[in-house]
Amino acid sequence: VGEAGGVAAGEPVRADRLARAALEVENELRQAGYLDAEVTLRVEPLGPERPFERKAVFALDRGPLYRLAATDFEGLGATRPAWARRTAGLVEGDPLAPAELRAARRRLYGTGLFSVVGSGVRAVEEGGARVLFEVEEQPRYRFAYGLRWESEEGTSLVVDVLDRNFLGRGVDLGLRSLWSDEVQQLRLSGSIPGVLGPKSRLELFALAGDEEKLVDDGEALDQTRTVEGTVQLGWQLGRHTTGRIYGRYEDIKFTETFLVEDPFFGPLPPIKARVKRPFLGLQYIFDSRDDRTSPSHGLFASLDFSFADESLGGDFSYGRLFGQLHSFRPAGRLAGRRLTWAQSVRLGRADTFAGELPRKLLLRAGGEYSVRGYRRESLGPRVFSTDFVPSTQSNSLFVLNEELRFDLWDPVSVLLFFDAGNVWIDDADSEVDLFTSLGFGLRAATPFGLMRLDVAFPLARREGIESDVKVYCGLGNVF
Repeated sequence: VGEAGGVAAGEPVRADRLARAALEVENELRQAGYLDAEVTLRVEPLGPERPFERKAVFALDRGPLYRLAATDFEGLGATRPAWARRTAGLVEGDPLAPAELRAARRRLYGTGLFSVVGSGVRAVEEGGARVLFEVEEQPRYRFAYGLRWESEEGTSLVVDVLDRNFLGRGVDLGLRSLWSDEVQQLRLSGSIPGVLGPKSRLELFALAGDEEKLVDDGEALDQTRTVEGTVQLGWQLGRHTTGRIYGRYEDIKFTETFLVEDPFFGPLPPIKARVKRPFLGLQYIFDSRDDRTSPSHGLFASLDFSFADESLGGDFSYGRLFGQLHSFRPAGRLAGRRLTWAQSVRLGRADTFAGELPRKLLLRAGGEYSVRGYRRESLGPRVFSTDFVPSTQSNSLFVLNEELRFDLWDPVSVLLFFDAGNVWIDDADSEVDLFTSLGFGLRAATPFGLMRLDVAFPLARREGIESDVKVYCGLGNVF
């Protein structure tokens, strides 16, 4: 008892320290399963021959030892009780400890399926106890969509449908469809929690898509058909951090059709190629943003490294590193309204282990989510080879976004932005200047999501490629 309360013989008699020692002993007994334990403290004199010394007496009434007899749930709908019991992790027959109950509540809440998780203990005969968890389930189904319009590239639409509790076992099952004038994709995803412990999650993805675009100033048509599968294992490393390891396999078929006849040879036959690209990767994510849609403070950072080698059965050997940091911080007030300074920095590098990089693997910059005002993925020196003809040995990327956001009136805000960035192909191109742009934007929180309107003015406009102004419209912030 002395060690538990931090008191020892010879010390001055202090009522507060003795009372704390009694409470700690009582708590230890309850954590061991003696839920009714009580500890009473008495301070007694040692006798007339030792008038200035006292004896502390701790009287222990343990009461019965409670063991878990059963785990019950109230409020379950889609979730299966057997799966919820396994997730809670309480073992029948073990002493019932309050710390274990708190840990069980955290495990249940950590699944993301419940908005409320409470618990109570009901005693039964012969020292047994039943635990009752009272829960409220989150909505099982989630529907989301994204719509964007760009002044020179038209409209695109993304639709997401997600079942967050498939078969009542906490499995995510999702379907995503992307449609635009150039790209059509369909992706199926699944996520299984607790595969390698309560903080792990196994994620599976399958994707099929077609892309069709004019290149070389409309002289050729590129058509790409992609089928890919991904297996990814993630761990919750901390409150804000997540780690992932993944493997992906891509099967890509490419056709380039020439729309202009050669003056000497006439119509040219199409170029066809196929690439198989298996690769492995590691990813680290830190996210402390206060709101994912429109944050006012916090950080988001990620670092992703992937590599491929011919020994994995693919056609290329390379390493690719991509990192990004988004920062959001208060910047004071203007006319009583909140100012937020938002920053984004993205860096990337790709190098070959043998041979050269194909155009398909190059890091890209330019467009609505990169350097606004310039055509999507158009920055940097041009590579005139087809998507699957080796073209370079290295590729670097840098993109910087600065935004000053001002809450105009609820729910509307305005912003000023500055973007800069470029890509460099091979080290010889490292002297190429940055492409920059200025602009302003409007944000409005609506029942359909955060509406976005951006107007960008490219400061390094290329004749025949960019116009003097470019307008973007969509949902959500750029970063």
